Amino acid sequence: MRILIVNLYGVALYCADHSQVHGGAEVDAWMIGKMAHEAGHEVHVLVDHCQCKTPSEVEDGFHLHSLVRETAVDTSMPLRLLAFWKALHRIRPDCCLIKLISPYSATLAAYCRLHHTGMIYRAGNLRDQRLAEGDRSYGWKEALYFRLTLSGLGVYLAQTAEQCEAIRTYHPCVKHCYRQVTTHTAKEGQPLSFVDRKHVLWVGHLSQVKRPDRLLELARLLPDRDFVMIASTRQGSEVQGIRAQIETQSNVRLIENVPLRDIQTWFDRAILFVNTSDSEGFPNTFIQASMAGTPLASLRVDPEGVVSRSGGGLLEPDARTLAQQIEELHKSPDRWCSMSTAVQVAMQSYYDWPAACQAYEKYFRIASGDLHV
Repeated sequence: MRILIVNLYGVALYCADHSQVHGGAEVDAWMIGKMAHEAGHEVHVLVDHCQCKTPSEVEDGFHLHSLVRETAVDTSMPLRLLAFWKALHRIRPDCCLIKLISPYSATLAAYCRLHHTGMIYRAGNLRDQRLAEGDRSYGWKEALYFRLTLSGLGVYLAQTAEQCEAIRTYHPCVKHCYRQVTTHTAKEGQPLSFVDRKHVLWVGHLSQVKRPDRLLELARLLPDRDFVMIASTRQGSEVQGIRAQIETQSNVRLIENVPLRDIQTWFDRAILFVNTSDSEGFPNTFIQASMAGTPLASLRVDPEGVVSRSGGGLLEPDARTLAQQIEELHKSPDRWCSMSTAVQVAMQSYYDWPAACQAYEKYFRIASGDLHV
């Protein structure tokens, strides 16, 4: 089967050893592609902008396609959609997988309907759930893209049980809706001990959507504690402004664009992982933290109660109160060890590579019409 993974989320950089893969969407695209390749499928990855010398390159078994050349990054959306449609015709996939509601997902749905091609949609953050529930605060365009995307679907993969319920309740026309399995593999070896943990960790895109300002507020409240921010970044005034704020905070270290192959080391040495977003689906970072035995802390995000009910996290909307709890945790090795064990136990079921491979093979076959359930 020819599988196309569409990953049009800004600048995605790929190279032969995938050392430049970073960010949740890029990580997922690469891991799903790896699964499909191991199962014997022909895997194509279409990215927005990459360092391909030709329109299509084969790297590590992946056929890599670049939608936009380096010389035309700012091409208008109509021209991008035309290039997208042409790429689909050139690749001629049997099954397509895309994440995030956008003009691209709506266009892909139209292509899949026209050519009887399988389509899998992977839900993103809480926006998808609210769109499914009919929330109009995102505007009529987003609502239209959402409905058009659903019209071409073979399989809808939700990030949480709540998203699944919303789709099944409000959109019964979607016949195949599943809570997606994670694409991570279990980490080998024992987690580092409390005495080897050196910093509070934050990982995300350096944009206001992820609310890095809240992490900086925690750092100001805890001047004697070390904070590390691992950020995937682009150029722009917003990023420059956030960088300037970080530079004024002496106990915060910013490290940009850490490759996938190196990111786990930072989780391994963190005493705590902090999420500062207003909303997310099910963050990859929670899984990466749990694999390292690193307790979680969150101001807002608590998918399926993994922070509040697992015993391995701190859920507190008030930054000052959360800062006090973080300081207490630094002074309590026994409590930290208990939380570290709890978060590992609670999240073990989220990284089962053989189960994930079986699940995605099922999704591919359902979407393409090879399997009827």
